[in-house]
Amino acid sequence: MWRCTIAGMKNPLKDLHRSAQVIENLQTILLVDDSFENNYLTKYILKLEGINAIVQEVNNGKQALDYIRVYGFPDVIFLDICMPQMDGFEFLLALKAMHVPVQSKIFILSSSIYEWEIEKFVETGLVADYFEKPFESSYIPVMLQKIAAKN
Repeated sequence: MWRCTIAGMKNPLKDLHRSAQVIENLQTILLVDDSFENNYLTKYILKLEGINAIVQEVNNGKQALDYIRVYGFPDVIFLDICMPQMDGFEFLLALKAMHVPVQSKIFILSSSIYEWEIEKFVETGLVADYFEKPFESSYIPVMLQKIAAKN
């Protein structure tokens, strides 16, 4: 149900223009994952596909909260589920407890195959979509569509 699917374009030129605007406006992306390999691959694919935003990495939810407190919300957060110190779900609950509008599009990027776990994240109301690891180029149109829906 929450697997990445690429929606058909109703108006290809308009969608292409909107995607270009979204890419141009992306300033910062935060990778919240304790796997160096997954972060490296995600950054490589984003760059390969023309996403020139600054990509920062943290290893867990606590570090992500610290990042947000210091630098503010990034445009996009890719959030793993299982991490040390503070996992992805604890991070989302802590964000909600801050009682401030979340100004990021949050995408779960995980290898979890448990539907109940994914649903738990979605029910927080903070998650835009779920992508299965490893990150793939085919996720980018969906990501851009979700970001454009924010504006």
